[in-house]
Amino acid sequence: MPEAREAIGWLRGQGYSVAVVTNQSGIGRGLYSEADFHALMEWMKGELIAFGTEIDAYYFCPHHPVDARKEYRMDCNCRKPKPGMILQAIEDLDGDSAASFLIGDKETDLQAASAAGVHGYLYRDGSLLDFCRQVVLTLR
Repeated sequence: MPEAREAIGWLRGQGYSVAVVTNQSGIGRGLYSEADFHALMEWMKGELIAFGTEIDAYYFCPHHPVDARKEYRMDCNCRKPKPGMILQAIEDLDGDSAASFLIGDKETDLQAASAAGVHGYLYRDGSLLDFCRQVVLTLR
């Protein structure tokens, strides 16, 4: 996403914690492993640190209720549009759900935000930094 690193840095500068919450059914389907996913997150963390910012936490759901290998086939509370990952992030980061928000690129992201009691905003394209600035302005 254009200006994603800048957006993360700006949000953190505004006092927000930044967490990634992501469905990763590719793990459950055997397309890649949990270790592969963690390696990607570690690479991303390194890139962000080199830029001068960071993500506070990341959460992922490898499950799918139908299309997954046996050990990952389940209807869990963490797979968006359910709110489990968002609620866990709020708890872990000592957040306030009323002051929290989620930016997502799918309707299921907004459904998960609503189920968690947080504002949800649909990002389509363009500068993520500009989008985040607009979101924060609407919350003030």
